[in-house]
Amino acid sequence: MLGVRGHDIGELMAWGLMGLPVLIALVFAWWFSSVHARRQAWVVIAGIALIAVFAAGVDMLTQASYWWGWTVRQRYLLDLAESAGELASISVIMLSCLWFVFIQGRPRYGRHSVHHRPPGDPAPRSIDTPPPARTSGPDDR
Repeated sequence: MLGVRGHDIGELMAWGLMGLPVLIALVFAWWFSSVHARRQAWVVIAGIALIAVFAAGVDMLTQASYWWGWTVRQRYLLDLAESAGELASISVIMLSCLWFVFIQGRPRYGRHSVHHRPPGDPAPRSIDTPPPARTSGPDDR
């Protein structure tokens, strides 16, 4: 089919079947995630789409180029573009996940601020300072 070997089509189908449980798990995680997590997930989805283009599409194009009579230099450049694209897309996925993990651990009070407390939020106490004295309230009858 278009100069692509049966082995390559079988390999693509096998990887697709192995990736199906992962895709189902990602869909369930999407349904049960917050809006903020979904916004962050679009970067990872873009990386997954990029790796699919390079790992499947450009790889099939590389195999078909043997049948189309491309020169060795053209096939080498296509193979180099495939490898570089796969590495770049995996790097996008990994670095974006690391970035999101690190910004999740950062204490935030406002929309983007780290340095101020919202109104009414008490100032943090020092470890050496005793807790405030309890005043009588409605529970002390």
